[in-house]
Amino acid sequence: MGLIHVIPVNRRRNGKNPEESRRQSTLIYNVPDGEGNHKRVCKRKFMDIFAISKKKIEILAKKKKSGDTVYHDGRGGAHVYKYLDHDLCQIKEHINSIPRDIGHYSRKMSSKEYLSPDLNINRLYEAFKVKYPESRVHRLYYRRVFLRHFPHLSFRRPRTDTCKKCDLYNLQIKGNTRDSPQAKRLLQLHHMKVEKAVECLKKDSEDSCMPGSDVCTLSVDLQQVMFVPNLTHSDMFYMRQLSCYNYGIHIHDTSDAVMCFWHEGVGGRSANNIASCLFKVLNSVPDITSKKKLIVWSDNCSTQNKNRIMIFLYMFLIGCGVYESIEHKYLVSGHSFLACDRDFAVIEKRAKVKKHFVPDDVMNTITTARNKQPFKVVQMKGSYFMDFQQAADMIINTTKVNISSASWIKITTPGVIQIKKDIW
Repeated sequence: MGLIHVIPVNRRRNGKNPEESRRQSTLIYNVPDGEGNHKRVCKRKFMDIFAISKKKIEILAKKKKSGDTVYHDGRGGAHVYKYLDHDLCQIKEHINSIPRDIGHYSRKMSSKEYLSPDLNINRLYEAFKVKYPESRVHRLYYRRVFLRHFPHLSFRRPRTDTCKKCDLYNLQIKGNTRDSPQAKRLLQLHHMKVEKAVECLKKDSEDSCMPGSDVCTLSVDLQQVMFVPNLTHSDMFYMRQLSCYNYGIHIHDTSDAVMCFWHEGVGGRSANNIASCLFKVLNSVPDITSKKKLIVWSDNCSTQNKNRIMIFLYMFLIGCGVYESIEHKYLVSGHSFLACDRDFAVIEKRAKVKKHFVPDDVMNTITTARNKQPFKVVQMKGSYFMDFQQAADMIINTTKVNISSASWIKITTPGVIQIKKDIW
């Protein structure tokens, strides 16, 4: 561009008026001669030397005539839009207007809030443009504001196992009926019970980990049924598969987990089978029986945890002098997330990438699911399942106790059961 010079027209032909002519200047093209001087050349030679097109010459000449001395390429680059505080306030107001829920667990320990699972940032932006059609806010700016100014806001994943009380109270609250104020109070009370139970579980777990503690805390639960063989061809949908059961016992003292595994050819999943698994683990793991106080946490499944057979097992252990005190505590229904569920999640993640043809394949998956502190697997045989039910039917009568409504069962003396309705 520095080698192109613009000079006035020296000579005009045909006697035209200079103001009416489209040619108002003359372009002179120079090239360096290697000795510090410039030599004038024609336009074609200038284009050949610098390997540029005629269009490029026209652009440079136009900029030169307009007074530019240096060429600036205006192509590319990010287009920066300057948004006002009004635009930022509009976005914040729109996001705050979306209904949200708080966390299902540990509300006091986290400020996380969740939007509906059927929403995302793109859907929010589309709703924003509908509400403010005159706004010039771009999608990327809306996303930047959401991530920067709302770090504790996320989109909830679709849930498959919800609390029926929470669903009922939320429907009554959203209905804006005369029962809405009472539903808000009941929902708040329900959440207080959940938080109290979680705090009690955390406290028991911490107490059992203290040096010199005489308390052993367990979390017990039965994993979802696994089937073998888990083949993918269409004929397997119409064939009978073998059910495999896995009863997990998480030891909070050492963060170890013991898995009792069996299939339906050996036994079912009744209260007698669950009690036999717990009895087998208590006899095979010395870390559990070395302490004199046992605390067991579980969900509210009456078939597995709230029955006479489990109470008879606890009385039997107290009568034999294995423990001085046994307590069984239950989390609130719908909010019964235990340490066993984290162990089961590790197993299910491993099972997604493996094929199971026989029960031994499932047991091998459980054994190798965790690299650090592998799960201890106890293969339950037919001789391991004992008939606690016959003895419980003869000795224990719980018709007046109403075990199904208990949240805390404590046994310190054979024949004496202490029950609390709430964990306070």
